[in-house]
Amino acid sequence: MAAEHGALGCLIYSDPKEDGYYVGDVYPQGAWRNEFGVQRGSVVDMPVIPGDPSTPFVGATPGAKRLPLEEIKVLTKIPVLPISYRDALPLLRGLAGPVAPNPWKGALPITYHVGPGPAKVHLKLAFHWDFKPIYDVIAVIRGSVYPDQWIIRGNHHDGWVNGAEDPLSGQAAILRSSLR
Repeated sequence: MAAEHGALGCLIYSDPKEDGYYVGDVYPQGAWRNEFGVQRGSVVDMPVIPGDPSTPFVGATPGAKRLPLEEIKVLTKIPVLPISYRDALPLLRGLAGPVAPNPWKGALPITYHVGPGPAKVHLKLAFHWDFKPIYDVIAVIRGSVYPDQWIIRGNHHDGWVNGAEDPLSGQAAILRSSLR
């Protein structure tokens, strides 16, 4: 929507009202995002074309036919960068304009405005459009009571943002079940 309304770029952040100190203790004391945490999701329209957007509806195997970058419809038309709520705070303080409606207000110690304002951002992003292999780890553990019954547990082992913090909850469940 930002691109449709003329934005040249978009910064997004997770407000502590929804994922931070407002709802509970932040990492490392609790599970909620601390002031340095950055949303690690994606703004690609995944429900439209899940998986690799350059190979829609087929596996991204080494020999797969790939769409040229300019033909991939689910990529954003403008650069989008997630930032922490600590980095968002000075930018939000720099916004003027009308006070934001209540559903748009977060938990930062400011009055939320919808702009415009004197806040300025120099957004410079560099992307590498190269391809990297990913790997699956597959193990089979035969049950002692029902050896032919299948139970599939899955998780990704790559870590987005600052190391391996993203997949740890899923990984912990897999490791716990394998210790039984």
